[in-house]
Amino acid sequence: MSKNRIVFVIGSILFLIPFLGFPSSWKTFFSIVSGLILISLSLSNSIKRRMTIRNLQSKSEVASPVFVDSKKTEKESDSQ
Repeated sequence: MSKNRIVFVIGSILFLIPFLGFPSSWKTFFSIVSGLILISLSLSNSIKRRMTIRNLQSKSEVASPVFVDSKKTEKESDSQ
């Protein structure tokens, strides 16, 4: 299951908890667990995004090729 679908399902559960008739202690427990899962998914997404950005930046710095146009220098043009 993708992370977007998991977030949607947990959000739907959080929306429905007040209407399901659970005791208040269960509502509190489900709300806290759902919130912690959402926080962990959010943190994992942001950490993953930061790592990919850093990897792309480091690859572009290391692998940036330098191209030089080939033109005749003064010495080459004098010798011909």
